Order: sequence, then structure tokens, then C-alpha cells
Amino acid sequence: MDPHVESSNPQEVIRNGLQLLVSRQWPFPPLDLTTIKFLKSRYDPIYQVHYVTVQDTTGQRWCFTFFLVKEADQWYVKTHGGSPESGFNEPLELHDHPWIRLETLLILNDFYAFGEVFDKGNHIVRVRLRDAGSFVLEDTVKDGIVLFCSNQLPTIPPLQLELYNTSGIIVSRQTETLGSFPSVTKEV
Repeated sequence: MDPHVESSNPQEVIRNGLQLLVSRQWPFPPLDLTTIKFLKSRYDPIYQVHYVTVQDTTGQRWCFTFFLVKEADQWYVKTHGGSPESGFNEPLELHDHPWIRLETLLILNDFYAFGEVFDKGNHIVRVRLRDAGSFVLEDTVKDGIVLFCSNQLPTIPPLQLELYNTSGIIVSRQTETLGSFPSVTKEV
């Protein structure tokens, strides 16, 4: 734990974590911490996952995830990851299907995943994540983002995602395979 990023306020921990990151030989333009946007959070009594964006001084937007753990009434950063937001070429086979650009992290027995939902006008409001066994997590879409966290790991690959619309109907199913774009089947 770094005492410079501990606090009872999770947003302060994230701000301090970004400031500390930049102060430790950050090879990119400085981050403008006045531009931080907290997009989505998932809370449990002892851990939190946050998806945030911040711009650097050139106007480039960066996306970060922070995994926070609570000990002795103080939150601290267990891990974080970030990269510049950049355009990407969506594979042709995904153009007409709602899907999620999912990223996953496994840390000991902790699992978290986050992703941007490409809705394609299907009004996706809820997503279920599961493995081929009994591992199941569910989240609602907020600001076009879903986040999942668990202190259990998926055990039987691959990961499957079910995207639900406002009527509770599965609009598409997505299979995540390591190192490639997902396979998506449109249901409706």
C-alpha cells in the first residue's frame, strides 16, 4: 500500500493514484486532472472497480480502470490499467450486431471485467457474463459501459456474454476467446 494514495474517499484515491502515476516517469504528456470523469463504478463492502477517463494536456483522452480495496476504513489502489482512447477498426462481421469490447483482469482470486457496449440501436440495458460452468455475473449498462467484479474466478472457458434489451430479451450472445475479436450471434 502506498500512503500517498490511501483515503476514505475512493475518488480521492483515484485522483492521487493518477497524480502519482504521472510523477513517476510518465513518458506521455501530463494528465489534466481537472478533466477526470468517473463513468461507472461497482461497489462491494471491501472492494470497488472504477472506470474513469482523463485528458492529457494535448487533449488526448485516456481510459483507466482502478481496482480499490478497503482495509481499516481506508481505500487503496490494488491495481490499475490505462491507455489512450483511440479509434479501432471494428471487424465487418460485427457491424450489424450489438457487442462489448471486453477487457478482463485476474489477480489472485479476484476477477474483474469491463467493457464498452456497442449498442447499435438495440437499447442494451443489462449484460450477463458467464463461463461454461456455473460462474455468472450480471451488470446494468451505464454510460455505455459495463463492469463486473467477483472474488471468484471463471473456471471453464470461454466467457459468454448475453446482452439484454429493455424488454428483458436477449438481443445477442458473445463468446470471448483470448487474443481475438469476439464471436457474436444476433438473437433478435
